Amino acid sequence: MKSRKEEQILSEGFLKILEQIRILVKKRTRSHQFGEHTSWKSGGSLDFLDYRNYQAGDDPRYVDWNVFGRMNRLFVKLFQAEKDMSIHILIDSSSSMAFGNPAKDQYAKKIAAALSYLGLMNLDRVGIVNFDKTLGRVKTPEKGKHVYFSIIDSLHELESIGGTDLNTSLLEYLSRLKKPGFVFIISDFLDPFSFKQGLQAYGYGKFQVALIQVLSPAELDPVLQGYVRLKDVETGRFKRMQITESLLKSYKVRFNHHLKKLERFCAKSGFGYYLANTDTPFEEFLLRIFSEGRLTA
Repeated sequence: MKSRKEEQILSEGFLKILEQIRILVKKRTRSHQFGEHTSWKSGGSLDFLDYRNYQAGDDPRYVDWNVFGRMNRLFVKLFQAEKDMSIHILIDSSSSMAFGNPAKDQYAKKIAAALSYLGLMNLDRVGIVNFDKTLGRVKTPEKGKHVYFSIIDSLHELESIGGTDLNTSLLEYLSRLKKPGFVFIISDFLDPFSFKQGLQAYGYGKFQVALIQVLSPAELDPVLQGYVRLKDVETGRFKRMQITESLLKSYKVRFNHHLKKLERFCAKSGFGYYLANTDTPFEEFLLRIFSEGRLTA
């Protein structure tokens, strides 16, 4: 039985769809992708894969003595062993995420819940942390169904307040990690300061990184015109201005340049990049990127 809170983020029907997605992901992925993680080991599983030459220090129990008798050479049996991966979900909780209809933060919470569910169903360890100018409450990656309920509770308690400092938050979280894993960063990436330093640090640390940029239609294609009073949702400051057709055109050019720059940065760094328009039904967005086999790093 799921709580009312849980129902509000992901319906029971959609959780069943996620089960089907999980099967699809396992068919499409390999060891370097989200959804299935395998490694080559000597022993430890019934799934025999191949042989390799014996090396000093190998366990003699996995030497194939029948092959040795025929060829007078030592070979070790290799098996496929499943590995769990630590999945870290970082979700933006700055004031700008409360913008839009539907609000970007509600859309982001659904994405975080779905990724958490898929990771836990795949027996990976999943943790989550929110950030604005600094890190919020850190939930260390764990396994088990109970972790999903805990993550859902955390998402419900999350409020979008304060400014943004992605670099500081990313570097602070990285300093707490002991080994590489998969990192999802869900944000509008509208930080007035640069966030490249923080992202690059994860690349240097051999983390698999995927950025999910959540934006509203009003940000992607605004239709305002005339005299308006605009409010900066993070600073609370107001500004009166006249929005003309030429100003709108200039905004769209600069905004699209920002999006392309982020996308190119991710491609160059080997990161996944996905743009989520809140005007697109959440289920459609998630099903599309998984059905295309795109949610990889």
